[in-house]
Amino acid sequence: MLGRLLHDGELRDAFAADRDAVAGRMGVRENDRTAFLQLVTSDLEFQARVILRKRFEVIRRLLPCTCERLGDEGWPAFLRYGRTALLAPKNAAAEDAVGFCQHLNHARPEVVWPVEFNRARFAQSPRKFACHFVRAIPSRRNRRPGLQFFVSLHPGSWHEWLVYLGG
Repeated sequence: MLGRLLHDGELRDAFAADRDAVAGRMGVRENDRTAFLQLVTSDLEFQARVILRKRFEVIRRLLPCTCERLGDEGWPAFLRYGRTALLAPKNAAAEDAVGFCQHLNHARPEVVWPVEFNRARFAQSPRKFACHFVRAIPSRRNRRPGLQFFVSLHPGSWHEWLVYLGG
């Protein structure tokens, strides 16, 4: 029950508004009800933010260009996303990266780096092969159009190639 509260921002909001209703909705057993009702909402929110901060640090490593484009708005944007996005039990980091990119695509699509978004989507998919056209792949001097290829020969292991188009 505590885990659900820590990972679900809307549930924490509901708990702050009406503890008894949330206890009933979650099916808290009668002998656990007293302890559950005494949970401090500010402590729950603090612990939830610690968990979200750890998730954000993983996302920053998976989506460095996207997060760099967000600048100081990275953490607040992830906080808004993370309050409602439950962490997937399988392939959590890739699922979180895809979910965050999708969240950003609604609010600020210009900050999502397509190469990173494609990479996260391939990492969380069961596909064995993917190819994407990318309008602006960074090169030494500028950004050039190109193709991004992914191949997975073994579950959980894949390779990526970027091929520049044009001169």
